[in-house]
Amino acid sequence: MDKIYTDKRNMQKHWCGLMRHMHKYLKKFGENSLDPVLLSEPLIHQPTKLDVNETNRDTRMLEDAIKNNKPLEQIPKEIWEKMIF
Repeated sequence: MDKIYTDKRNMQKHWCGLMRHMHKYLKKFGENSLDPVLLSEPLIHQPTKLDVNETNRDTRMLEDAIKNNKPLEQIPKEIWEKMIF
């Protein structure tokens, strides 16, 4: 079963790790390089709950992209504009 935390310290620890990797990714691939990219299932990430497995998966995706010097696939503009968030 997935770990879901409502404890603020656990949330902060995992989100900070993800944010660090997002910053590194943006520095390497460009300021807007994550704009048309979906890292997570939008319904999983809720403001009051943190799915640790999903966040760690996102962090690993960013780490791998940076390490392999290969940016994440961006969603084509015509599809991105039709998506509802």
